[in-house]
Amino acid sequence: MKTTIILTAGVIGLYQVAKHYNINSLESLKKVVMPLINEFIPQLKRITSR
Repeated sequence: MKTTIILTAGVIGLYQVAKHYNINSLESLKKVVMPLINEFIPQLKRITSR
C-alpha cells in the first residue's frame, strides 16, 4: 500500500512538471533538459577537480 502511494505521488509529480514545462514528447523533453545538463556538466567538473 505504501509503495502504491509513493508511486502515485511520483507519477502525479512528473505529470505536473511535464505540464509546467510543456513537455509532451521526447523532442520537447530534450529541448528542456539538454540546456540544463550542458550547464551542469562544467559545474560538476569544477567540483570534482578540487
